[in-house]
Amino acid sequence: MYKQEILSSPISLVYVVAFEDKAWCERLEKQLYLLQRQGLLATWSLLQIPAGADWREEIEKQVAEAILIVLLLSPDFLADEVCYSIMQQAIVQPNMRVLPVLLRSIDWEITPIRHLLPLPRDKKPIALRGDPDSAFLEVAQEIRTLITGSAALPNRSRDSKASPWTGIHASLNQSSPSGSGQEEYDTNTSHYPGKYNIRNEGPTQGQVVGEHVPVTGHFGSGQEEYEPPVQNSSKKRDHSQVSHHPPSEQGISSQESSASVGVLSALGTTLRIYNVHASFVFTVAWSPDGTQIASAGADGTVHIWDAATGHTLLSYRGHYGLLSKVNLPKYIHIVAWSPKGQHVASAGTGSNVRVWNASTGQTFSVYRGHSGILPCIHTLAWSPDGSSIASICSVGNTTSKVVHVWDIKTGLSRLRYTMRTISMMDGSAVAWSPDGNAIASTGTNKIHVWDANTGERVFACNAGSGGGFDGVLGIAWSPDGTCLATAHMNGTANIVSIVKQKKLLTYHGHSSDVRAVAWSPDGTCLASASHDKTVQLWDATTGNTIFTYRGHTSWTTAVAWSPDGTCIASSSNDRTVHIWQAKKERKEA
Repeated sequence: MYKQEILSSPISLVYVVAFEDKAWCERLEKQLYLLQRQGLLATWSLLQIPAGADWREEIEKQVAEAILIVLLLSPDFLADEVCYSIMQQAIVQPNMRVLPVLLRSIDWEITPIRHLLPLPRDKKPIALRGDPDSAFLEVAQEIRTLITGSAALPNRSRDSKASPWTGIHASLNQSSPSGSGQEEYDTNTSHYPGKYNIRNEGPTQGQVVGEHVPVTGHFGSGQEEYEPPVQNSSKKRDHSQVSHHPPSEQGISSQESSASVGVLSALGTTLRIYNVHASFVFTVAWSPDGTQIASAGADGTVHIWDAATGHTLLSYRGHYGLLSKVNLPKYIHIVAWSPKGQHVASAGTGSNVRVWNASTGQTFSVYRGHSGILPCIHTLAWSPDGSSIASICSVGNTTSKVVHVWDIKTGLSRLRYTMRTISMMDGSAVAWSPDGNAIASTGTNKIHVWDANTGERVFACNAGSGGGFDGVLGIAWSPDGTCLATAHMNGTANIVSIVKQKKLLTYHGHSSDVRAVAWSPDGTCLASASHDKTVQLWDATTGNTIFTYRGHTSWTTAVAWSPDGTCIASSSNDRTVHIWQAKKERKEA
């Protein structure tokens, strides 16, 4: 008999299941009855929502409290917008563990969770087995192992042999000690439960050297923070949303090597490591003058910091996601500087895009035109003249993705462009042409190029590379506006000619999903970030690999060139941003 651990409260488990699979869910539930009777497990499913209840509120409440999400996968699951939306959000939540269970036959390799180890481990759907109960027993045993074993079971992805679980363990105590509802993050240690503070000491070329030290802390209470009025003429700032960090007061934990920005150094040399973020870093962007960097991610905070010193200059906490009332993290997936550098636009969990002053943190405008169930915004782009923004919400109509183009001063929509798709897969990106006349956007693996003023389509082409699902995660215009580069879920990146309206080459250097791609300012090469933990530089004409940067210890999520083309900033799920040498030689700054 296994040794039963004493838990202060049962682990909360949520089944995400389509109505058509109700009978299968009940069979798994019976295998878990013993754990429930022993007070180790509390379960809930979408099928338990009572008639007349506010189903959205009930789902948000239950998902917010869950430590374990079990996805009961079937064709009906993938066709159900609610199930699919919950899955999309769950796989990026650091305080949840996600277990995919193959109930019925689906095309597993084109799902957003194909990087996770599913159950049954042989990937044979339970419905095809002569004895389904034995398969459900395997699932139940995995759950028992988790909740009666180590509470800090580490992450494992598909290349691991230890466990199919994903996500980072979070403390069951998520209450704010102050009850203020304002989320604060110290610049030296993580105040997210179950996270780790990375202490880097003396980073060497292309490497991160550090130890992981457990720290403790709390989530906010979930109460809504004060939202400053749009276009407030008052100079008074809401200090609950904005923190300034003078260099003399920071006790900065950002590390730098003997080489520093502006000094001659070898290609690939790590110049600086910024490790102030409390969780995964999803996005990074240089200011137009190359002096500052904005970065953000799963800790819900945008940090603006000095590229030369690593000092944090401002921390912006002005986001409010749809899930804020139930205390889920306010993820920020994208930040972008305005062309003149005065403002920053940021978005993530929820349906709003916020534009704010890069120096003061004062909110300038908020766009509220997006909508959906558990919405999330992963992509946006400024017009070259800085007057408008194009953005896409990841959740909406299951047969289309809609690009919203809106005015930053009024926060009102100017036009919308609809991309029809037959897939529900989350693959979308948007980029504005250098001359401001066109916008490129993607829905799954198809590129649309259209007039930025009228919304009239110029052309559309298939950006796919073949070999598994190749939905587009990132898109970028070449500096001369003649080509587009695309980053794909199947581990490739493409260059497509706008003039010839066809694909020119495919880059095969990565071994896993390519998350982002960026052109060098001179248009001669590209940088791509991937789940294989590397950033690769490659030739825009030949597709040959120039250099592979291996300094990160987890997925690389975003990549950006300095305006002068000498450095690259890359972000990662290891909670850091690295600045590293992108040219073999460069002049003193």
